[in-house]
Amino acid sequence: MFESLKSLIHRTAATAHPLSRDTEQHYVAGKSSDGQKIPHSVSMLQVQQALEDEAFRWSCTACGKCCRGPGVVYFTAEDLENIRAALKLSDAKWERLHTRLVQRRKNGLFLHQTAKACALLGKDGKCTVYEVRPLQCRTFPFWTSNFESRESYEWLKDFCPGVKKGDGEEFSLRTIVVETNRTEDGFARLQPPGSKTLYL
Repeated sequence: MFESLKSLIHRTAATAHPLSRDTEQHYVAGKSSDGQKIPHSVSMLQVQQALEDEAFRWSCTACGKCCRGPGVVYFTAEDLENIRAALKLSDAKWERLHTRLVQRRKNGLFLHQTAKACALLGKDGKCTVYEVRPLQCRTFPFWTSNFESRESYEWLKDFCPGVKKGDGEEFSLRTIVVETNRTEDGFARLQPPGSKTLYL
C-alpha cells in the first residue's frame, strides 16, 4: 500500500497528463499555451542558480510533513464541493469543518491558514481527501517558492525528507521548469484577471 501510494503521488505530481511539445516549449519560456507570460514563472537560469548545479532528486515519502503548518492552503469553490462530496458529510458536520477549514478569501480562493496540521489530515498522518486534494497539494514540490532562489531551495532540502534523502528520482532542469511553470499557470488561472496574482 505504501509503495503504491508513493507511486501515485509521484505520478500525479510530475507525470500526469503529458504535455504536447509546443505546450512544453511555452512553459520552458515561462508562457502559457496562449503565449501569455505566466505570473511568477521561473526560468532555466533561475532554477540552475538555485540548484547551483546540484542534481534535484525527489520522491514522496508520504510523511505528511508538507501538510503541517505553519502555512496556507488555497481551495477553489469546486475543491470545497469535491471535498464535501468525498467526505459524505451532513450539513451540520460540513458547516463545522468548513468553519475550521476556511478563515478568509483572497483572489476568489478560500484560504486555510494553520499553525498546526491541515484540518483534512487524518490521525494516521494521511490526507483524508487525497483523491480530490487541491492543485497546491497535487503539485508539491514544483512551486516557484521552492526554486526561485538558492535560499528557497535550501529551505526545501531542509524541510522535505523526500528531497533531503537525495535518493529519489532525478528531475532534469527542464522538467523542473516545465512542471513549476505548469503549476503556476494553473494556479494563476484560478484567480481573477487583473488581480495581484498569488503564487505557490
